[in-house]
Amino acid sequence: MPVVLAGAVAPLLDERIVYHPYHIHRDYAAAFLRANFDRYWSLFLLARLWMIPLSCLGAWLVSRWAGEVYGRRAAVAACALYVLSPTVAGRASLVTTDTGLMVAVLASCYLWWRYVQQPSWMRWGAASLTIAIAHLCKMSAVALWPALLAISLCGAGGRAGGWRI
Repeated sequence: MPVVLAGAVAPLLDERIVYHPYHIHRDYAAAFLRANFDRYWSLFLLARLWMIPLSCLGAWLVSRWAGEVYGRRAAVAACALYVLSPTVAGRASLVTTDTGLMVAVLASCYLWWRYVQQPSWMRWGAASLTIAIAHLCKMSAVALWPALLAISLCGAGGRAGGWRI
């Protein structure tokens, strides 16, 4: 998004060429490099910098959700586990769909949990929007549906602390 807003040229692939399915990403990256050669590295840095606030949004969501369910200590512990996770830290500055999908799935689950706790049209709309965003991020977001079903079944008690054992 920030690269597009910065005016990067998004080249079209040549329709006359049949691209190998495993190499189309590499071919598009090469075409993007050629089209934006003079400012490629600044665009690349801009794209990487955008991923860090997105990952921070994920940390905030984890902290907020844990705090609502289990209290302040759990919020701090969940946030610490999130930011210290090698998987999160390793992907937080990479320009891939992984961080976006992670935050979108997390937001979807959190907003769906809030909807299950206190149903309203506004909460349903927010949850539906984030679920759609998760599906736009990556095809593997289809794995979100069993999690939403589990949230619906476990959180149907209507209490914020309904998951306590």
